[in-house]
Amino acid sequence: MSSSLKSLVDIISSAVSALESQFSKQGIDYPSLDDPYYPTVLDDAVEVVTARRLILAAAAQLVASVSPPTDYMKECSTAMYTTATLGFVVDVDISNFLDRTGPEGLHVNSLAEYTGLDPSHLGRILRFLATRHIFKECSPNVFKNNRLSSVLRDSKLPVSNSETQRTDKYSSPSFSSFVSFCADESMKVSCHLSDFIKNPKEHVSPFNRAFSPCATTWEWFKQPGNGWRVARFGSAMENLSDSIPAETLLNAIDWKSLESDEFVVDVGGGVGSAALMLYKHSPHLNYVVQDLDVQISAGTKFWERNALQGLQTGRVRLQSKGCLLFSSDA
Repeated sequence: MSSSLKSLVDIISSAVSALESQFSKQGIDYPSLDDPYYPTVLDDAVEVVTARRLILAAAAQLVASVSPPTDYMKECSTAMYTTATLGFVVDVDISNFLDRTGPEGLHVNSLAEYTGLDPSHLGRILRFLATRHIFKECSPNVFKNNRLSSVLRDSKLPVSNSETQRTDKYSSPSFSSFVSFCADESMKVSCHLSDFIKNPKEHVSPFNRAFSPCATTWEWFKQPGNGWRVARFGSAMENLSDSIPAETLLNAIDWKSLESDEFVVDVGGGVGSAALMLYKHSPHLNYVVQDLDVQISAGTKFWERNALQGLQTGRVRLQSKGCLLFSSDA
């Protein structure tokens, strides 16, 4: 009888073969971890996505199975340092600086000159991430982007800390916005989860313990000085919507079976990224995207860039908070 470990290895081996076969049919190699990330024609292919999911699930279970329990739990318990260091490298645009260098990488002393930060701190943080396969240390204290860290290079170059310029930094969708949001609001809120659950009568949510006793998240976003956070959140959500495999949404139901006068409403839909995907797939339906004023304002520009006809024909309607679905101004 084969052991569960051997079964997991067999799943990984079979899925790796299937994955490499798909790339071989296209005449390309599977991307190396050492190389920067660039999209390929196979990224969203069903066969590739399925193989990846099998590998990831089996590999995760294999790691959990063979690790000494205390080692595994220590790694889980200290995961916040990965989030914190990722937030730091995004804040100071490390990936953008490294992207300017050649294959030999960049020494932390040069990074220190660019950022004005202590090179010893930079070296320790980048080495911490490199040992987790984020960035590559080419030689002592010399780093370069790899497949994972390169997805952080899409933020704009450093700006001052003024709200206007920080807002501009997040004016377009980027994965670095999501990382920065997780390392800021999300991590600070998560620290209060246990206290909130043990004392639920003291605050409405962990967010209220962390940031504001009275305001909701959305009300807090509107407070002076938080405009750049709104922009960052919108940038993060738009990027995440763009990264959702199309079949996840398009195959959810038989959209084409719906009649042309029926409505699809996306509540809290951001700028309408998901609705845009559906609109292109099933333009015979009516789409309503509902969200906060700032998101709908950005959504208008988003639809003007990507599918102006949807707005002009009325097939797509953007509604801010407080609008009724079938109100006269819909």
